[in-house]
Amino acid sequence: MSSWLDLDRWDLDALAATWRGARPFPHVVLDGAVFPERLAELRDAFVEEPASLIHDEIYEVTASAPALEHPVLQGLRDELGGERARATVEKITGKRAGRVEMRGYAFEEGHYLLPHSDHRDDVGRLIAFAYYLEPPGPLEGGELELYECAFDGAEIVSTVPAVRIAPTPNRLVLFDVGDASLHEVREVTRGVRFSLSGWFYP
Repeated sequence: MSSWLDLDRWDLDALAATWRGARPFPHVVLDGAVFPERLAELRDAFVEEPASLIHDEIYEVTASAPALEHPVLQGLRDELGGERARATVEKITGKRAGRVEMRGYAFEEGHYLLPHSDHRDDVGRLIAFAYYLEPPGPLEGGELELYECAFDGAEIVSTVPAVRIAPTPNRLVLFDVGDASLHEVREVTRGVRFSLSGWFYP
């Protein structure tokens, strides 16, 4: 099977510089991440993947199981976690990853993910990612918003929205995982936002 990720198009020096200089915390946005001829196959697989509504105090979203079932989605996950892709991510971020987790999410009208950080000492996530697929119709809301945090010691004492990233189809966003990496998915007000998201681990 041909590959998914168009890694040869990535300007690693420029992306590494962007990562280092990004505010409010390190992140990069990569458009055209997957070969165009494979996008329809990927989206069809996403729609076919079993999913169910999940919610707690900070989110409501329709999500796949943690272990993806569709072989097409497994293929993208495995390539993202493969040696070449992990080496590419290391050149951009300076972080060496050993494995990848990925899950499918459909944010329907009214769904959201409130501000939070993915950092947990007992889990060890290094880098978060979100890959956006073509939605089934017009989409409003669902942007990834990054927050600037002010600290008093280890405690966050204030936050300000700093960067808003649209869920543009075939866009891959990588961002650092740490105490300051506060982010949210803004409420979807129209349509459905499709994404494949997860983390790189040591």
